[in-house]
Amino acid sequence: MARTIPKKPFRIGVILPVDYSYARTTLAGIRDAARPPVALNTQVSFEPERDEKHVLLFRVYGPNVGDRPEKIAQQLHAWRPDGVIVQAHRDELLGVLRDYGRPVIEVYHPSGDAWFPNIEPDDVAVGVMAADYFISLGFRHFACVSDPTRAWSCRRRQGFQEGVRQAFVPHAAQCASRRAALTGGFTFDVHEVPSGNEPVLWPMSWQADEHVAIAHWLRTLPRPLALFAGTDTWGAHLGPVPK
Repeated sequence: MARTIPKKPFRIGVILPVDYSYARTTLAGIRDAARPPVALNTQVSFEPERDEKHVLLFRVYGPNVGDRPEKIAQQLHAWRPDGVIVQAHRDELLGVLRDYGRPVIEVYHPSGDAWFPNIEPDDVAVGVMAADYFISLGFRHFACVSDPTRAWSCRRRQGFQEGVRQAFVPHAAQCASRRAALTGGFTFDVHEVPSGNEPVLWPMSWQADEHVAIAHWLRTLPRPLALFAGTDTWGAHLGPVPK
């Protein structure tokens, strides 16, 4: 059956901080899911020429667009997209989109409940996969850096801890202590990053006190150690920490 071509193509605003790999892979998925696929330029706005094959127009805003909600408000009202796909790091941006009044889909939410219909990864499964990987390499000591203010980070920690627990203590009740000594000499420890101390990705910068705290914490842990970062940005920074 021939596809009906609308008189006016649908405009879709894509708000993603493309300096993060998660946003870039999300953008690639949007591109590949379009029928036919469209060439989305992540640095400048791109509008494919409308013809019988292209009935969707995409405009990408980024990087670090979540830090400038007032600019996004101006751009939305200038281009008037029919809907928006967003990865928002701040509630202020979600407020702008709510006031805009068009359909919105979130592909990330920093904490709590999403404001709009959302599509997100299975963060518990991410943690379990990390545990399975380290276990397959023969590690016996496990640690996790987690941000308790980020719901998805907490879910990753939960999956990581559960993956380790199920592998070595499958019938034991979940340990409530911060450090749980597992049977056979296995250990598990968690360092919680204080609220607001997530580092900036570019340029590489540190909260000095947290840098020292993590370095001290790592020195107290047994070796060899399997270290899981519950947030992407802390993962990028853990390598340079003195151990």
